Amino acid sequence: MELALAGPIEISPLVPFIKESVKSTPHGLGGTPVTHLALELLRRGRHLTVFSLDPAVEREVTLEGRQLKICIGPYRAHHRAWDAFRVEREYLCRAIRRERPDVVHAHWTYEFALAALASGVPSVVTAHDAPFQVAQLDPSPYRIVRAGMAVAAVRRAGTLTAVSPHVADHLSKWLWRRKPISVIPNGLPEWVFDLGVARKQPSFARAITFATVLNGWGHLKNGRLALEAFSRLRKQAPGARLVMFGQHHGRGEKAERWASARGLTSGVEFAGATPHRQLIQRLADDVDVLVHPALEESFSMAIAEAMALGLPSIGGRDAGAVASTIGSRENGILIDARSPAELCRAMRVLADDACARAQMGGAARAAALERFPIRKVADAYELEYGAA
Repeated sequence: MELALAGPIEISPLVPFIKESVKSTPHGLGGTPVTHLALELLRRGRHLTVFSLDPAVEREVTLEGRQLKICIGPYRAHHRAWDAFRVEREYLCRAIRRERPDVVHAHWTYEFALAALASGVPSVVTAHDAPFQVAQLDPSPYRIVRAGMAVAAVRRAGTLTAVSPHVADHLSKWLWRRKPISVIPNGLPEWVFDLGVARKQPSFARAITFATVLNGWGHLKNGRLALEAFSRLRKQAPGARLVMFGQHHGRGEKAERWASARGLTSGVEFAGATPHRQLIQRLADDVDVLVHPALEESFSMAIAEAMALGLPSIGGRDAGAVASTIGSRENGILIDARSPAELCRAMRVLADDACARAQMGGAARAAALERFPIRKVADAYELEYGAA
């Protein structure tokens, strides 16, 4: 079976599967879940074609190796939603028809899914978010257009999977999906779990370090909550630290400017966008607890990665799939993601008790080992490919 993936990817981890004559490559859109799946399928000996997009590309770029071919098209910097990503969809559809895979696995229910379905190639579509919920929390024209695209993709998809029960329930209730939806979580590669084995256990002597991993500064990601709660915590635990990773959370960027204007920067490191492996290494080496204040998540990779490393997480009990990703209360603490006081109390509980957070981190790691290894995720998708 000739298999293809269509979705946002990070290209650099795939470079070993590209011919040595390729000296430089586009960066890609940074889709970690799709990249992890691609690497696992390649490890299994699959011959794979990947269709993706990149804002740095004006004309198609093709990268090829013995097992892998990557076709990268343009991704407009502005006005994509005005025509519902027509340029991007048309490129993807042409490329899929030209390469003629037996099955194409399209990720996200937007331009990638619509292009795969229009190509006529048997398709598996994976939904990575709850579009109406996102549009309700962020009622911008962009989100409304995206919700309309998702309706079209979900209604047309023959084989549809979702990354969490929250997303599957949303698609059934609000997008009127009547056919079955398989729930397959995002997966993590072995090297993430290996770092969890090597991670040092929390020290009773040093002050606690919290971290957030939020790619975006705005209402949905809710980084303000973490800063407000941490400022309260510092009055009770002056040595505590908070490291903020992700887009717009670097030095001089939106998060720091907002915090500076309100006097909330004490004890905070604004680390910003960080290469994925470096980010995971820092979580393993420097962090004791992940704080995830987002108001809506379809599946939090940050929480899953923290669990694999043996870190407890604090997240919103009504924030989409945050509760189901954390799972048992043995693995983390659920709070009201709109209450700085409640988040501060949860942070204080873990700051005061290194034994409790070590036990919680161990339980979280055991749950991650059961649920999130990429080999298990790929096994589940292989069954879907065979049925498409």
